[in-house]
Amino acid sequence: MLISIEKLVFGGQGLGRVNNQVVFAWNALPGEDVSIQVTKKKKNYLEGTAEIIHTASPDRQTPLEEHWLSCSPWQILSPQAEAAWKVKLAGESYFRLQIQPELIDAALATGYRNKMEYSFTHTATGEVCLALFKRGSHWRQPITPCVLASAAINQTAERVLAWLHTLPVTDHHLKSLIILSNERGETIAGLFVRDRDFPAANSLGLTVYYSNPKSPASVPTELLAAGPTTITTTVSNTPLRHDLLGFFQVNVPVFEQALVRIGEAVAEADEVIDCYGGVGAISLPLHHQIKSCLVIDNNAAAIEAASANIQQLGLSHYAARCVATEHVLEAFTSDQTVIVDPPRAGLHDAVTARLLTVRPKRIVYLSCNLSTQARDVERLLTGYTITNAKLFNFFPRTPHIEGLIVLDRRS
Repeated sequence: MLISIEKLVFGGQGLGRVNNQVVFAWNALPGEDVSIQVTKKKKNYLEGTAEIIHTASPDRQTPLEEHWLSCSPWQILSPQAEAAWKVKLAGESYFRLQIQPELIDAALATGYRNKMEYSFTHTATGEVCLALFKRGSHWRQPITPCVLASAAINQTAERVLAWLHTLPVTDHHLKSLIILSNERGETIAGLFVRDRDFPAANSLGLTVYYSNPKSPASVPTELLAAGPTTITTTVSNTPLRHDLLGFFQVNVPVFEQALVRIGEAVAEADEVIDCYGGVGAISLPLHHQIKSCLVIDNNAAAIEAASANIQQLGLSHYAARCVATEHVLEAFTSDQTVIVDPPRAGLHDAVTARLLTVRPKRIVYLSCNLSTQARDVERLLTGYTITNAKLFNFFPRTPHIEGLIVLDRRS
C-alpha cells in the first residue's frame, strides 16, 4: 500500500491517507512516499509499518540498531527534527491552554536509561537471547545490547545471559528481566521465570522470582533466589534509595534540569505537599529550600523508601505517608505549594475539585502525559493562572515528552 506521509502524530507514527481512510505508519516521516505493510485494521483507520521508502525525508537518519523500532522509533529522525516535532506536538496538546513552552533537550541521546525491562526469545540455533516486543505486535524481537541503556545495564545483561546459557533452560522457562543502574555503574537485577523448579541459585547477586505465567506482567509470585532489590541513585547531590520493582526517573540528567525549574517554583515555600511523590525524588533534592514537606504516595514500597531517605538525610521537617492523594484531601490548605506528578491518567477528579475549593497558593504540575495534563490544567484555570511552562526531553529518540506547568492562584 503506497501512501504519502503528511505529519507525525503524538504517538510517534507518520500519518497518511488512502481512499479517504487515515493510516498510521511506523518508520515513516513527513514528506515521504512509503509502501506499508498493514498490521492492524480498524473501522476508522489502519496501522502499519513502512517497508519501502520511495522518497526519503532529508530528516531521515540510519538507525543505530536493528531493533530500533521496538525501543526508540524515532532513531530515524534527526535530533533537530525530533526537537521541533516534540515542540509542535506539545503545542497541539496544549492548544486550549494557549501556551507554547520551550523544550529543554537532553545532552545525551543514547546510554541514558537507568532501567531496562527485557523479554526473552531464542536465536535461529535455539540459544536463549534477550528480546523486546516488536512495536504493534506480540512478536518478540531478538536484540543486541540496547543503545538507550547505560553501559552498566548492558554489561549486566550480558552476564545474566552467559549464566542462562549454562543452564538446561529455554526461553519458554523465562518471562522477563529487569535491570537498574546508577551513576556509579552499580546494578541490581530481577529475573522472572515461569517455572517454580527453575535452577535459580546464582553467584551474580541476581534476584529470581517465580511469576504466574497467566499474568503478562513482571509480578513476583514466589522468591526463588534472593539478591539486592534496592539501589541508591544520586539526584542533584541527594542520595535516593529506590526499589527494583518501583518507579524512578529513567533519565536522571534531564530530571535534574526539571528539578532546577521546580526548585524555582518552590523557593522558600513554607509548606509543600508532594503528591504522587514516590520515593521523594522531586521534593527531597529540594530540601534546602523547603521549610516543611509531606510526601504522599499509595505505593507502600515507595513510601518505605521515602521514609528511609528522609531518615538517612536527617530531615526532621519532612514526613511521608502511604495513602492515595484522593483519599487525603483534607491535607490540602490554602497556604501550601502543591507538587503533583501523577500517573498517565492524570489527576483524580476529586483532587482537582479539592484544589479548586481550597486553592493552594501554587501548583507545580509535572506530567508524563501532556493530554491529561492539559485537561487538568484547563479545569484549574478557573482559579489559577499559568506562570511558567517547560517541556523536557526525558526520552530522546522516542516520541515521548514530559511537561512542567506552574500555576499561581488568582487574586
